[in-house]
Amino acid sequence: MKKKLKLNIEKISVELNRLGWTQADLARALGVRRQYVSKLFQTKRCSFGMVEKIAAVLQIEPKDLLI
Repeated sequence: MKKKLKLNIEKISVELNRLGWTQADLARALGVRRQYVSKLFQTKRCSFGMVEKIAAVLQIEPKDLLI
């Protein structure tokens, strides 16, 4: 089983605000369902691969998304 990493949801929220995006916009950019992004915000955990995708979409470093 792959290890799940702890997300800094506050940082993601700040970056979404900077871009003027909603969770639905993030989901579209990631190519996932909005419900998946909502689950990420609730559990605050995801794989390293998803951390890399989120960081790329938000144009920040993956390390900035981790706690």
